[in-house]
Formats: sequence, C-alpha cells, structure tokens
Amino acid sequence: METLVQAARRRDEGNPLPMPIKSLADAGVVLYEGTVNIFAASPGCGKSTVALGYMLQAEDVQSLYNCMDTPRRLTVTRAAQALTGQYQAVVEDQLEDPDSSVFEALAKATQMSIFFRSGITSKDIPLQLGAYVETRGRFPQLFVIDNLKNVAYEGEDRGVAEQRLMEELDIIAKRTNMCIIVLTHVQGQYNDGTTPIPLSGVMNQNTKEAHVVLTFTRPDGRLKFAVVKNRTHENDPSGTTRYDLATNFATMQVGEVVGPHASRSPRPVQPPLQRWGDAHRWFVAEHPGYCTSCGMITEVGDELAYTEDGYIGRCCE
Repeated sequence: METLVQAARRRDEGNPLPMPIKSLADAGVVLYEGTVNIFAASPGCGKSTVALGYMLQAEDVQSLYNCMDTPRRLTVTRAAQALTGQYQAVVEDQLEDPDSSVFEALAKATQMSIFFRSGITSKDIPLQLGAYVETRGRFPQLFVIDNLKNVAYEGEDRGVAEQRLMEELDIIAKRTNMCIIVLTHVQGQYNDGTTPIPLSGVMNQNTKEAHVVLTFTRPDGRLKFAVVKNRTHENDPSGTTRYDLATNFATMQVGEVVGPHASRSPRPVQPPLQRWGDAHRWFVAEHPGYCTSCGMITEVGDELAYTEDGYIGRCCE
C-alpha cells in the first residue's frame, strides 16, 4: 500500500519510452512501460515495418521481437535496409559477405533480440521471456509480438482465445514493467488497405486492454496512421483522422529522416538523378563509363556502380 506521494516518488515503473518517430510523437503517441498496445492493418500494409523501424531507431530501448510472421532472412534484410538505407537487392548481395558494411551495421544494433518461431502457443511466450532474462539478466523494456494470428490455439474459438491472450499479456506487462506491442489484422471490410480503420475494425475487437491502438492504411501508396485509442491523449475511434507517416518501402526506412542515424549508415542513400534532366546530362558527360544496358553510370566501390534512380549495385558487365 502506498500514499499518492510515495507513488509519485517512484521512478521504477510505468515510464514512457523514447519516441524517435516524429509523426507518432506529434500525434501524441507515447508508449509506456507496463502497457499493452496494438498496431493493426491489413496484410502487407506496413505495421511490421513501423514496429521494426521503431525498435531499430530507439537505440536505448532493450527490445525483444517475437517474429512469427516473416522468415529470418527477410527480416534480417529489412533490418539491414532500415539501418543502411540501401535497396533489398544490394543488401542481399552484401549479406553473402560477412565482412561487408551491412554486417557492421547489424552488429551495432545490440539493443534488439529476436525469436524466429511460428506456431507458438500462449504458454510459450513466458518461456521466451524467461530465456531472455536468463541471457540478459532482466526483462526487455519492449516486447513486440508479430503477429497475433500466428499464435496457435487449441480447442477454443479464435476470438475467445485471442481475448484470453490479450488479458494474459496485460498482466505480464504490468508485472514485468514491459511495454508490449501486438501486431494484428483487421476485419474483412477494411482489408483493402485504403479504407479508414476504426477501433471496431481491429480483428476480433480485442482492444479492451490496449493503452494505444494505431491503425495503418496506404491510400495512394502513402502510409498513414490513425490513433483510434489513446488513454493519455486525443484519439478518434472512427479512424477517419489520419496522419502521414513518411516511409520509404524501397529501403524500409520509417520517419522523416534519411536513416535512423546517418553516422551508422555504411553508405548513405544516393540522391536520385532526373533521367533526362540537366543533372543527368552533366553526370553522363562527366562519367563516360555509362553502361547503356543496365544504367550504371559510375563506380562507387569495388565492382559497385550507381544508377540514375539511386540504386547501388553491380553492373551487368
């Protein structure tokens, strides 16, 4: 039992986590320790990209990623893209060389640990957390579950089982002082990826325990988010109030910056050149080694070259 003054003096639980993604911070999105939060969207809309981007950019937040929805290789590739600002083909090429700059970037993201295992049950989640504590000596500050549909259920209706799991996660969050983010899908009528998703549009409507619920859509190919539930700030349960979230899906980077930290990027993203503009004509004139087959117009390193659309890769020759 505590008095209000005693409770106010405590700083060991319920603290806000850093929010490096400016658009979310401007919309009043704060992720607190000891809470369960939900990111909901149609398949392939970008919720995993946002969650991964947050974990990589929040360098001071020790996180555990329960990655059940995406294969190991693809997840690693996406993380490397987010860290270096490079295209998927370039990163996949560099992942074949353990001495490449991509491995150097990945090695610096020590704040993040990942479990790759699909079809786990709700009983496996505490075991995973126990394994993390065994190796790190404490619970993670952030635990991301991707995706709720990948948790296996036995003998129960899925909606009932998911509600039971959300209740269990809420208890785990409060007892361990973890911030938990659950990624989940939406009801069928919102699966087009463009229709605004209300709070009631979250799959099986398991939002009762959540502190913050964000829904993501991509009208015109641009990622937008709606704050449909927020216990500490303004929210719009209808989902019609949507905010832009600058996201480059070609490089898997989230937010208003070129990269999480430019100093950590082994090679900065090259600025695109207008194909028939003055800059392109000047560049071709200055670099006569232009390849008309694949578009590579100058070397930038060992066997690597640069195209007018900003792609760094290997020339066809």
